[in-house]
Amino acid sequence: MATQKNFNEIISLIEKNILEFGVEFVNENLSDFVDILHNLFSDFDKVDLKIKLSLVLLKLNKKNNSIVTGEPKTIENEPKKRKIEEENTEPKTIQIEENIVTVEPKTIENEPKKRKTQVTWGKKNDCLKDFQPGDIIISKDVDYKNAKTFMLIKMDELEDFIMSHELSKRAFYECFSVGKNMPCKFYIDCDIKGEYFPNVEFYNAIVYNTIENIKDLFDTYLNISLKDSNFLTECGNYKDVMNMKTHEKESKTSFHIKIVGYHFSSYKMLQDLIKSQKFKDMNEKLVYKLDTSPYNDFQNFRLPQCIKLNIGVPMEIIFEHTFLDVL
Repeated sequence: MATQKNFNEIISLIEKNILEFGVEFVNENLSDFVDILHNLFSDFDKVDLKIKLSLVLLKLNKKNNSIVTGEPKTIENEPKKRKIEEENTEPKTIQIEENIVTVEPKTIENEPKKRKTQVTWGKKNDCLKDFQPGDIIISKDVDYKNAKTFMLIKMDELEDFIMSHELSKRAFYECFSVGKNMPCKFYIDCDIKGEYFPNVEFYNAIVYNTIENIKDLFDTYLNISLKDSNFLTECGNYKDVMNMKTHEKESKTSFHIKIVGYHFSSYKMLQDLIKSQKFKDMNEKLVYKLDTSPYNDFQNFRLPQCIKLNIGVPMEIIFEHTFLDVL
């Protein structure tokens, strides 16, 4: 039977091994270390042991890399990298391999446009044809098989439009297109299928680990120093919920992360980053890998406070951010 003594022995053994082999090595060989721990402490299941190992890794990472402050680490004898302040509205040009990428805030005009949204659902090509600055293309599920219809709406009208629907009808998505020069935020999706973590500390540890790795990616690849306040997180975890498409109950740990304050000048530029080797290298370091599939040529990404029609659980913004921060 698992006891507190067992737990203390596990933590002590984990810390000893991490200090001996190094955080990076343990991260890269996480499954092997979990198997070793399970052989020594068979009263604990592997998921529980993975939780403990991940938390200790994060604690040591935090101690060794001084990531408590959220400030980027500096290397002696290397020039300091410039910081891009959130308040700065000037476009910033960044070299990504052979492409020039502009990352800039997306602004919503202060003067309301005369054209009010007419709630007319139709084809995506019609939305692309009529698209104007300040618009956003949204889609909605029309059946349990993920078929969708599309509509244009003003960004500053979107939240009221969504919240005017009851939850069961709120199956809306933001749409991105390579065919238009649409500024878009950096966004990622992480789905841990079949696992639901009631342990809030562990869930936060997964998110925190992901954010710190994204900071490193932007720092080394884009020369941008991000703060904790630049990150918006949405959560949509559920346990034993009936999937109306498969007619089976399922559990899932799910979160979205977006970077607030900066936009890629086009969706194509974001695609280039996601497909880069440096992003792949970053993803390999994570305890739970990011989903790299939601970056197609016309992509639907679920909006906050919205559900999938076959799973009635909304994505909810956590921490202090507004709905417009998502866009």
